[in-house]
Amino acid sequence: MLSPRALGALLSALALSTAVVLASDDLQPRQANAAAKPSSTPLYKNPKASIEDRIKDLLPRMSLEEKVSQLIQGDINGWIVSPWDPLDNTLSHNATGLVEMMKYKSGSIWAGYQMPYEKFVYAVEVGQRYLMENTTLGIPALIQSEGLHGFTNNGTIWPSPIGLAASFDPDLLKKAAATISDEAEGLGINHIFAPVLDLGRELRWGRVEEGFGEDPYLTGVMAEAYVDGLQNGSRRNTSSTAVARMAATCKHFAAFGSPQGGLNLAPVAGGERELRTIYLPPFQKACMKALSIMSAYSAYDGVPAPADYHMLVDILRKEWGYKYWLTCDAGYEQAFHSCLI
Repeated sequence: MLSPRALGALLSALALSTAVVLASDDLQPRQANAAAKPSSTPLYKNPKASIEDRIKDLLPRMSLEEKVSQLIQGDINGWIVSPWDPLDNTLSHNATGLVEMMKYKSGSIWAGYQMPYEKFVYAVEVGQRYLMENTTLGIPALIQSEGLHGFTNNGTIWPSPIGLAASFDPDLLKKAAATISDEAEGLGINHIFAPVLDLGRELRWGRVEEGFGEDPYLTGVMAEAYVDGLQNGSRRNTSSTAVARMAATCKHFAAFGSPQGGLNLAPVAGGERELRTIYLPPFQKACMKALSIMSAYSAYDGVPAPADYHMLVDILRKEWGYKYWLTCDAGYEQAFHSCLI
């Protein structure tokens, strides 16, 4: 599902000048790289090299444990005390927790907390500096937060998406989304979990306000405006391979917003016709340029979304040609595994 080219495109867009990525289908143990000179800077750390060349140089250097760690999301609370306290500005960290977190969960770090900005920047710098200076490969992490209708970390707040959709003004939404990038970039965040393209067709569902309403066309237009506003522009102090200053995340792929009984995470009933005429068109319009797509928690027509080969591979990858990053929603693997056992 995750090819070297797809993951490379994501991190090139985020322009972490020393960041490179792995592929889940290449989990071989680390091998000696004959082409690399011990005294020279590895090719994968050269921001001027192509993403493909950097990946080819990196993968043979990585152990199985390092590749697995890149696939698992960590949390900034692993080394920062009380990140959820907006009044706590303690600038210290748990060194043991930092080492433990980065050993097993270093590819991305959840950081959607409303702590004081000084403490937040301290936390990000401590984590990134550790990864770049105290690990074998020196790969920094994606720093992730929310921005559904404004930057979660004490940023500017806009109306809920269903209210933004009621404006019928995609240009205005594009400007609002740009403010989210403005505020998030300055704190070291490079990955935002938005927009939501779930259609509000089951009003008992408690998350209707997160989407742009019930209409597939309006949802596609507004979500596209959000993606453009969030991603367009250049990130400061980045390499020439950057294609965006922030990564948007279109979610939840697909048909998540119409669960049976209105219960969050409940299965969604439907077939191929409903899928292609109602649920998929907004994603196809808005998300082909989005640097990541998040799968749904639910099952569609009996198939769990993160394991839906037809939806994720046949349609998204092969038919549409989507080339960037796919991720599941938080905690889904544990939930899926618990259902199996």
